[in-house]
Amino acid sequence: MRNNGLRARHTEGRSPHTSRPIAPQRLKSIVCTCKTKQKWSAPVIVDESLPAPKVDYVARMRAAEQDAGTCPLLMLAPMESLGDRWFRQAVNETVGGFDEACTEFMRIPNHANHPIPAVKGIVATYHARELKNIPIGAQVMSSNPELLALATDMLITRREAPRVDLNCGCPANTVTGNGAGSSLLRTPEVLHECVKAMVQAAGGAAPVSVKMRSGYLDTSLFEENLLAAQEAGASFITIHPRTKLQTYDGRADWSLIARARQLLKIPVVGNGDVVSVAAARQLVKETGCGAVMVGRGAVTDPLLFHRIRASYEQPDLPWEWDEPEVVVSFLRTYAQPCLTPEGCSASSSATSNAPGEQHSNMSKAGFFGRMKKIMRYLFSSEPELWMACDKLLRAQPDTMSGGELVELLCSEVRKHWRSGGPSQLMLYNHMTKTVQLVRDKNAHSASPEASITAELPQPVVVH
Repeated sequence: MRNNGLRARHTEGRSPHTSRPIAPQRLKSIVCTCKTKQKWSAPVIVDESLPAPKVDYVARMRAAEQDAGTCPLLMLAPMESLGDRWFRQAVNETVGGFDEACTEFMRIPNHANHPIPAVKGIVATYHARELKNIPIGAQVMSSNPELLALATDMLITRREAPRVDLNCGCPANTVTGNGAGSSLLRTPEVLHECVKAMVQAAGGAAPVSVKMRSGYLDTSLFEENLLAAQEAGASFITIHPRTKLQTYDGRADWSLIARARQLLKIPVVGNGDVVSVAAARQLVKETGCGAVMVGRGAVTDPLLFHRIRASYEQPDLPWEWDEPEVVVSFLRTYAQPCLTPEGCSASSSATSNAPGEQHSNMSKAGFFGRMKKIMRYLFSSEPELWMACDKLLRAQPDTMSGGELVELLCSEVRKHWRSGGPSQLMLYNHMTKTVQLVRDKNAHSASPEASITAELPQPVVVH
């Protein structure tokens, strides 16, 4: 039974395992535009008459673990400032293919004079029906067990989250300096307290999971952190086998995922460097994971989930996707929340009401920065697209409309995108703005010789 001192004050008169009742046979849509000082979120259309999507995570993972021919559970990774609501909705609406997604982290404060309203406002940005019938996990970040417990309870009882995930992986200094993210890996006892508080707050109504790196400066506490999360009651753990110090450099050490699989009784989700079908299948083969989480690989190749699934379920059937048009559709859908209802246009008008211009919720420079960031990933898949980056990064918001920029990107995709998957595999590090070119697209190696590092052309700053 849950026993959180803060909980009784905001759930009185409510069932601990249900959210606010929904009137039967009534279609109610809510349009929410979430604005904060840091970022602007795409509008969310929520159909409250639909049941919140769920998935039996553990059962799905166990089934894939026991049968090598079963497609693993495919999960879209949380990626702060990249795999956000814009990206999740665009991929889901135009391509799909994943079984579950997870939000980028919600920052739960480490200290709050008025914890209930503070946490309530933060979790209100989460929408369980954001992707309609695709479950979306809710990721939180903090090092305060009591406030994490409060957030977990609200996310499950009020927001109907299918799971709540603790972020132990973010390498940003602005996060680790406050004791959250990957800094939790320096103190397994604090990690244990946080997970335990979240599990108790969940009360069995939904699983609590952990997404972690292999360590902070090194991997010396890797096994201790794994056992701390398991003993605290985590249902499964996702491992990105790089340290905080590495950020996104080097190669993900999949042998650490295999070690976790041998050590733990709970399922493990494999993550890191999944940029192709061959990589996904090799990860499963080397580690025995029943689930694969894909991050940057899904930005570089939006069709990657379908490619992976087809390799398990329909390996002999012809591939019938019109890939350039699918990618064009993805780009336009990704851009649409910030453009006027007329959508992408070749108009060069500078007025705010012109077709192809941005809504007032985001500056034109901000929109250009977002589109250029997604382009850096997407265009790394082909040499011709990569060469086009230099010209497109020079595009300035005072010389063209947002719609014109989108059409330039779409034009390059139509010219150079090749069906069958990327012809070159590159790992882009948005923190250092460098790339690693993987020489062998059919193999994975943790050794430095498996990749080369190159500077990405940067004629303009991407915000």
